[in-house]
Amino acid sequence: MLVNELRQSSDDLTLMVQNYVATGNPIYKKYYQDILDIRNGQKVRPTEYQQVYWNLVMADGKLPSADSKLAIALLDLMRQAGFSEKEFRQLATAKQNSDDLTAIEFDAMKLVETIGPGAEANRTKALLMLHDEKYHQSKASIMKPINEVYSMMDERTLKAVHTSEAIATVLRILLIAFVFGLIFILRRPLLSLMICKIVCWDGWRKSRPI
Repeated sequence: MLVNELRQSSDDLTLMVQNYVATGNPIYKKYYQDILDIRNGQKVRPTEYQQVYWNLVMADGKLPSADSKLAIALLDLMRQAGFSEKEFRQLATAKQNSDDLTAIEFDAMKLVETIGPGAEANRTKALLMLHDEKYHQSKASIMKPINEVYSMMDERTLKAVHTSEAIATVLRILLIAFVFGLIFILRRPLLSLMICKIVCWDGWRKSRPI
């Protein structure tokens, strides 16, 4: 969920900046800043933030869930979640690349805020900045390490499952061995007890008055 939140935050930032540049509506710039502030721990996180959130906010302007009263950076949540060191390095790289991309996005927003004869040309330039090859390459530099983390987590989880299965097999073997060992140890006392019962029964039967 945390890895997906990092990926989704990058896509949400792209969505907001593209909407702001296309429409000039300041609400999209506010949402853009809110996404950054929540991710950096500078704004309280909404509850159930990993679910669909900003698309619902854009629909009617209403927040789909209340604040959690917790302001914590996404990377700090990832540290607490117990990712491996290698996984966390990749996540930190993706986060840094996303932060670097905001420089282009802020420049694009600044362009559309200019007024005067060149305003329309600046808007066109800003739109191109958010759709050109450089922008797509920057987005890819965010998604590639995130994709690698997904693969590493799958591998780690599969390894843990195989280890658990191996431990369970060993425990079953030990249990079977213990049962057979217990039977082997108790076979003579059990045999003696059975013989004793037979002898006692035979003696009781013969001594019983007719």
